Amino acid sequence: MLIAFLGLMALQAGSVPISQPESISTISLAEAIRRASDVSPTAVAARGQVGTFTWARRAAVGALFTPSLSVGGNVNSFTPQIVNFNVLPPGGAFTTLSPTSHTTDANIQLSYTLFGGGQSLSRVRAARAAESAARANEDAVHSATRIEVETAYYAVIADQELLRVAEEHVQNLTEQLAISRARVRAGAATQTDSLQVLLLLTTARVSLLRQHAAVDVDRLALGRRIGQSTPVGAQPLDTLPAPPLPFTLNDAVNAALASGPAYMRARAGERAMSAQLAVQVGSFIPSLNLTATRFAYGDAVLPNQLYRSQFSLGVSFPILDQGVREAGVVSARASVDSARAARADLERGAVQDVTNAYEAYNTARATVDMQQVSVLVARENLRVSTLRYRTGAENILNLLTAQVSLTQAESDLVSARKNTRLALANLQSLMGRTLSAEQR
Repeated sequence: MLIAFLGLMALQAGSVPISQPESISTISLAEAIRRASDVSPTAVAARGQVGTFTWARRAAVGALFTPSLSVGGNVNSFTPQIVNFNVLPPGGAFTTLSPTSHTTDANIQLSYTLFGGGQSLSRVRAARAAESAARANEDAVHSATRIEVETAYYAVIADQELLRVAEEHVQNLTEQLAISRARVRAGAATQTDSLQVLLLLTTARVSLLRQHAAVDVDRLALGRRIGQSTPVGAQPLDTLPAPPLPFTLNDAVNAALASGPAYMRARAGERAMSAQLAVQVGSFIPSLNLTATRFAYGDAVLPNQLYRSQFSLGVSFPILDQGVREAGVVSARASVDSARAARADLERGAVQDVTNAYEAYNTARATVDMQQVSVLVARENLRVSTLRYRTGAENILNLLTAQVSLTQAESDLVSARKNTRLALANLQSLMGRTLSAEQR
C-alpha cells in the first residue's frame, strides 16, 4: 500500500507545470530605460522644470532690450448728460463743448527700465543659473530613473534564472524518486528512502510555485516602470564573466566629481541660490524708468476727437518697505548657505560612495567566479552521488544533500550575477558614464 501511495504522489509531483515559452512581450534593457524616462513622473516633472526655467530666462533677457507695452481703454455712459472736458483742445472755448451721455478714452503705453540698480542683469544671471540647475536636475533624475529600471530589469532576469533552477530541481527530484521507488521494490532500499525524496520533492514544488509568483510580480513591476499595466519580460543578458574596470579607483572618484549627475546638480543648485541672492541685494539700489503714453479721447466707440502724448522719466528709490527687502536677503543668504553645505557634504562623501560601488563590483566579480566553481563542484558531486546510490554504495541522505547543494550553488550564482550588474549600475550612476554596451 505504501508503495502505491508513493507512486500516486510521484505522479502528482510530476504533474507540476514546467514553464513553457510565454506569449508576453519582452524588452531590451536599453529600450526599457528609454521608455521609463518618457513616463516616469519624476522625469516628466524634471523636463517640465527645464521648460519653465528656459522661458524664465528668455523673459529676463527680453527685459534687457525690449520695453513693456500695454493697451487700454474705457467706454462710459452717464445719466444725465455731462460735458466731456477731455476733448477740449488747448486754448479752446468751453462753449464749443456740448453735453453727451457717452465718453470714451484709449491709451497705449511703452515703459522701459533704463537702470534697474543691476537687478536686470542679476535677473538674467539668476534665470540662466536656474535653467542650468533644472537641466542638471533632469540629468540626475534620469540617472536615478536608470537605476530604478535596471534594478527592476535585473530582478526579472534573476527570477527567470531562478525559475529555471527551481524547475531543474523538481525535475531531478522526480527522477530520483523514480530511482528510489525502483530500489525499494527491488529490496535494495527501505521505504524511508522514497519518503525522504518525496518530502524534498514536495518542498521543491512549493518553492517552484513561489518562484512562478515572484516572476509574475517582478514582470508587472517592470511593465509599470515602462508605462504598461501588463507584465513585461526581460530579454536574456549574456552570462560572460564581468570584465575588470578599465580605470583606477582614483580615476573613478575624479570622474564622479567632474561629471557625476548628483554632484553637478549640487553645484548648479548652489550657483542658482547665489544668483538669487544677487537679485535680492539689487533691490536696495534705485531704479530709473522711462515711460511714453499716447491718449485718445472722444464720445464714439473709437475715440478720435483729441490726442495727447506724455513722456516721463521716473526715479524710484524705496527707503523703507517694512523690512521686506531685508527679509528677502536673509532668506536668500540662508538658501545659499544650505546649498553650499549640501554640495560640500556630497563632495566629501564622493570618495566613500565611489569606493563602495567600485569595490562592490570587484567583490561581486570575484563572487561570481567562486560560485561558478561551486556549481561545477556541486554538479559533479551530484553525478557521483547518483551513480553511487544506484549501485547501493551511497545512502539517500547524501544524495539529497548533493541535490540541495547544487540547487543552492546555482541560486547563489544567479544572485552573484545580479549583484555584479547592480554594482556596475550604481558605479555608472555616480560617474555619469555608461560602461555597459547593453544599455546604449
